[in-house]
Amino acid sequence: MNIRSLFSGKVGKAISVALSALAFFAVCAALVVSLSELGRAAKDPSRNNDSAPFIPDEKKDENPIFERVEKEPTVTEDEARAEVRREPNGSVRKIVDTATLAGEMPVLPFAGNLSAQGWGTTNLPYDASSMKIAVMTPNFKVSDKFSLRTKIETDYVPDQEVLYGEFIPTGIEKTVDRPALDVYMGYIVVDEGDILTLYSGAGDRLLQFDDTEFVPAYERDRSGAPLFRRPSSTESVTYDGEEIEIKVYKEDDPKFEDPEEEYARVLLAREPREKDKTVFVEGDLIDKEGQEDKKEDEEREKVEGHPVREDSTAYYRISYDGSYFAYSDFNEFTDSRGARFDYPAYYGLSDSGLTLSVKRYNLYRKDTNGKVELFHKGYWTYKVWDNPISEDTFERAYNFSEDLGCTLTEPYYLDGGLAFVNRAGNRAFPIQVRKTDNTGRIILETFMGPVSYGKESIGYFYYDHGLVRVRLESIDGNNYIYDCRVRYLGTKEILIDREGRRFPVPEGYEVKAYSDGVILLEKDGKYGYMDYTGAWIAEPVYKNALPFSEGLGVLTTAEGKAGVIDAAGNIVVPFGYSFISECSDGIMTAYREDVGWRLLRKMTPS
Repeated sequence: MNIRSLFSGKVGKAISVALSALAFFAVCAALVVSLSELGRAAKDPSRNNDSAPFIPDEKKDENPIFERVEKEPTVTEDEARAEVRREPNGSVRKIVDTATLAGEMPVLPFAGNLSAQGWGTTNLPYDASSMKIAVMTPNFKVSDKFSLRTKIETDYVPDQEVLYGEFIPTGIEKTVDRPALDVYMGYIVVDEGDILTLYSGAGDRLLQFDDTEFVPAYERDRSGAPLFRRPSSTESVTYDGEEIEIKVYKEDDPKFEDPEEEYARVLLAREPREKDKTVFVEGDLIDKEGQEDKKEDEEREKVEGHPVREDSTAYYRISYDGSYFAYSDFNEFTDSRGARFDYPAYYGLSDSGLTLSVKRYNLYRKDTNGKVELFHKGYWTYKVWDNPISEDTFERAYNFSEDLGCTLTEPYYLDGGLAFVNRAGNRAFPIQVRKTDNTGRIILETFMGPVSYGKESIGYFYYDHGLVRVRLESIDGNNYIYDCRVRYLGTKEILIDREGRRFPVPEGYEVKAYSDGVILLEKDGKYGYMDYTGAWIAEPVYKNALPFSEGLGVLTTAEGKAGVIDAAGNIVVPFGYSFISECSDGIMTAYREDVGWRLLRKMTPS
């Protein structure tokens, strides 16, 4: 039988049709594979040696703060094309010798490329699965030097004026270099030597100001807008018929304690959106609560000639067009979220349906030495749909976090201090422990609030990953119980969980900050990070470390190299810069002497 006879007849025709069908399907399959390969190559240029990453030209770059990537002085065009997709890798978890960390110039994705692909800056906590840190070169003039001048910073620590005396904030001033490029709550601040220029996070020039006139307040108003204040204000008033000029300082200003003028330290009672006045007379105080009292005080002021003072500690925001400082109705008593630092807009907001309500009584008086003192502030309550959750009131309260609300009352040692209440308005756990030392003396330990409210107190008031920061204050129980006298024995920064149990901080380490579930610890001048489970993220071998902000922490090695890690200890910015700022609304500044200043952006697909 030959081939011709095989394909003759009905059987032969059937076989011929089958072979034709197989050939057709083979051609279709080959075509599908080819199209698939073309699609993958289009999505990933690295699959084709002749392809390169898309680099937009200047006309397509929508953000004026970027320069074209070809202008980056640190890498050539070929290097940019080859390295633009390179991601930092590695972890600091097991590193004990910081000299092993790379010191080369970090190679990061260019913000202009990511922006062209639809990525944008975010202030949300860093998520390695959906975010990248990108670099950009400022398109405005910035000094090549790290700093053009110095500034004074004050660190506050609890101290005792006398043995067994109350712990008070003691300011330790130090002179530091002012970075020529800085960030404040999403704004970019450029120091030009004699004046500061403010830019938006997108790089738009806003205004210029002198820091002797305005300074960052490290507060946000109710809309989330960053605020500024005056370091001091000058006001002319009439006193006993004679016009005098006096300076009014903020209550926490060191100069407040030693004014030159008799009435320089008069404080003001101010309700949001309402004018309120407080009048001082010799040794007495009249607090205005209503129109009748107000009229009486005004008449008394006219008779005795004492000044009526109002709004001596005003706050300001940037105007909507960005051209001037506009007055803000922010009230630090009712609107402050606690600690003053560069926090994101969502910090301190309630995560429950409960709201805060306050009936304010700002009472001030002069003691026999003429010192103005505040002896009562107000009553705070928690409400649900305008209904109080309990009859209890507090002298200060903060928004709920993880189903608990932080409250403060005067330290009466048997009941007062820093406490947390549940949704029923009841205390979630006791705030005082009574113990006996090895001599049989009673020691009372009470949870208290911070002694100061700056960046040194990050971690108070709000639960984060099941922990919150408190101050443990110890007094001599025998003296208090039997003699009604208070002898302060010690104070310590600790962390507690949602049942009031103390977190086991390693012996000898001091809690410097707590945020994003990460504890900043220090011992003998060395810093490290520990997570909320008690595991070391970064061993305590670093020269310096900043509190975690928006899910990122900045570490500086003994060799002077700075890098950025996430909460898992992964390196997201390699240790190649000499300075990196904290993350502020998704923006960081970075400096390296051979390349100058860079801006880093935390970006995510829009």
